[in-house]
Amino acid sequence: MYDFPERSKEFILRVHKGTGMALKRNMGAAFAALGAAAGTAATGLAILQAQNENLMGIVVAGSAVAAGYIAWQSLRGHLRICNLFLRDPLTGLANKTLLDDRVERALLRAQRCGGCVAALYLDIDDFRRVKETFDQRESDRLLAAAAHRLSKAVRQMDTVARVGPDEFVVLLPEVEDAEGAVVVARKILAAFRPAIEIGGRFQPLGLSIGIGIAPDDGTDVDTLIRKAFFAMMESKRKGKNAAWRYKDGILAPACMGVLKGPEG
Repeated sequence: MYDFPERSKEFILRVHKGTGMALKRNMGAAFAALGAAAGTAATGLAILQAQNENLMGIVVAGSAVAAGYIAWQSLRGHLRICNLFLRDPLTGLANKTLLDDRVERALLRAQRCGGCVAALYLDIDDFRRVKETFDQRESDRLLAAAAHRLSKAVRQMDTVARVGPDEFVVLLPEVEDAEGAVVVARKILAAFRPAIEIGGRFQPLGLSIGIGIAPDDGTDVDTLIRKAFFAMMESKRKGKNAAWRYKDGILAPACMGVLKGPEG
């Protein structure tokens, strides 16, 4: 449960100077605090008596539950704003800002605890040509479907980010070695073997994948992702729909993909 600050449990009652009313000093306000245990909500009601010669008023100041509700709505609004800055609006995936932060955290953790971090840079092969066969709405649906399929191919702890119109990066924050990243790349290529159905049409999509491994290929965000990008470009030059990685400082093929048509 969210631990609301003490001041958020109170409402401030302001009396306009022109009302001709004065609050008595000996009239207090009491709010019942929210229970210390999670899930306990105690309503606090403050009754303030405002007295003039011919007027007695009872003003309801508020309640802790109402204050909590307002704080919760404020938090939801804050999270929605954060989402706009950290998520890709089309696919709902992480954007570059969120990706960079998570890569940096993963690298720091690996430096402290050991282990490897992998970045997979992915590009949809010939997507510009593919887009020409669809209208804009269908192209967006195709991208969203590809993003969903990509997310399903990796672990919950991994991060999938959209970093370009048809480019993605998968962060593997914990892998034993380079071979562990190759296994994930092989799973991703396998996930894209069946064609994606959009508007009654089946569209096969190939992926060029580049793999960067920390600490071997870099120990900072830019170097690691740049190495993965170069490996992806090599995959494109050497036939596409495959994964390449650095091995002993030299680019080498890691695994190949096989596309299937609508019957597959």
